[in-house]
Amino acid sequence: MSTTLQPIPWPHGLAPAAHPFSHTPSVDAPLPEADYLVVTWVTAEVEALANVMTPGHSYTAWYRYEHNWSSFKSQLEKGAPALEEGCLGTYMPAQIGNKKVLCFKSNLHLNTDGPKLPLAGLWKQIIAEVKPKLVITTGTAGAIGTPMKLGDVLVSTSASFDCKTTAFKHLNGESFHSPHVVATKEFPYATEKLLPINAKKLPSADQNPQIVWHDTSSFKQKINVVTADYFAFDTSENADHLAGLGSAVETDDAVLGMVAKELGAKAPAWMSIRNISDPEITNDTSSVSTQKNEAGKIYSEYAYWTTVGSAITTWAVIASE
Repeated sequence: MSTTLQPIPWPHGLAPAAHPFSHTPSVDAPLPEADYLVVTWVTAEVEALANVMTPGHSYTAWYRYEHNWSSFKSQLEKGAPALEEGCLGTYMPAQIGNKKVLCFKSNLHLNTDGPKLPLAGLWKQIIAEVKPKLVITTGTAGAIGTPMKLGDVLVSTSASFDCKTTAFKHLNGESFHSPHVVATKEFPYATEKLLPINAKKLPSADQNPQIVWHDTSSFKQKINVVTADYFAFDTSENADHLAGLGSAVETDDAVLGMVAKELGAKAPAWMSIRNISDPEITNDTSSVSTQKNEAGKIYSEYAYWTTVGSAITTWAVIASE
């Protein structure tokens, strides 16, 4: 699949640009400071984020991050992605106007690393190093209900846990809210001029993606990201009992909310920017396994192209501040 973007017509002086170091930093070095910390999670997401936010510097050229790796490694269970990668993540500095941005791809995850939840420790470590005023976690998510369609982008300052495994059952139902007021000045321009260009890769019914946030007057659903510790997807029969919990489901963001609550006054503002990479499955006559396969197929085909939308929305938030 080609992942070459059509040129994005950024406003004058606000095009995102990579800001690499003159010399490759040590893998053991702490992260550099930045005004904004943008964190994403899997290959399709980081590829899209790099193509939008660090153009000319592919995600494969981002710097490895192994600071305190040994202490995290000891917390990981067999099969954790970070063990295969041999590092905590990768990163690349960027700039939007005069604003410093650090783009980071995490190899740690709630539902893959084991009950010690090393992702919480990673959040504390990278927040302490980067010292951002705003942390944005971004990437793919499944729609809950039918209001949000493939390619739409949810901007939320609330996240909650939907946990069903024994290891994280104690977190189930915990909710977190960031007091940050979303800056939206560039949202109309992003929606009208930037999102549609590469949305042509989506099915014809989904080629006009929308940005949904708390002030979207026509949106009647709860603006909340739901973090599950299992592969969750919504169906018209509400198979995973997600109805009423929020607008989108993924597997990491509430950990950031939990850490921010623990940090208290030392915590930065935070938000989730999540693109709908698989809509609610409405074929209620098929088996759960068939529905899961359908959700996975849609995700595989559109994860990258829908994440382009959340990367552009991430730009819009930072450019609006």
